[in-house]
Amino acid sequence: MYFVHPLSDGIRKVEPLLLEEVSKRISPVMGELGRPDILLTAEAMGIPVTVCVSLSTGIPFSVARKRS
Repeated sequence: MYFVHPLSDGIRKVEPLLLEEVSKRISPVMGELGRPDILLTAEAMGIPVTVCVSLSTGIPFSVARKRS
């Protein structure tokens, strides 16, 4: 089990209403550009938005991870 404090651990909370608004604005662009086969997002920071867009469009997603 992990305990995370958003102030001391530098992790900001993500507001659901913000994600919903971002998804509403990005999803229509998918139709204008042509429906992609898959959404690709960067590891960590891009995942929450990509999940929302994936859920609203039905397009699967994958996460690109940095190799060390």
